[in-house]
Amino acid sequence: MPHVAPWMSFQGALLAGMGLAGALATVSALLPDRSLQDRLAGTWLVPKSPLVSSERA
Repeated sequence: MPHVAPWMSFQGALLAGMGLAGALATVSALLPDRSLQDRLAGTWLVPKSPLVSSERA
């Protein structure tokens, strides 16, 4: 089995990736106002104004 890096085995890299995914999932669960994609892109949800209606009379 090839090594990912000279100092890390494949199992170590797999464990590190799983740890990173777990940490990101924890942050996402603790801060539900924005998703990871929104945080990376720097975007925010814009609240819909009650004065603007998409329904036509």
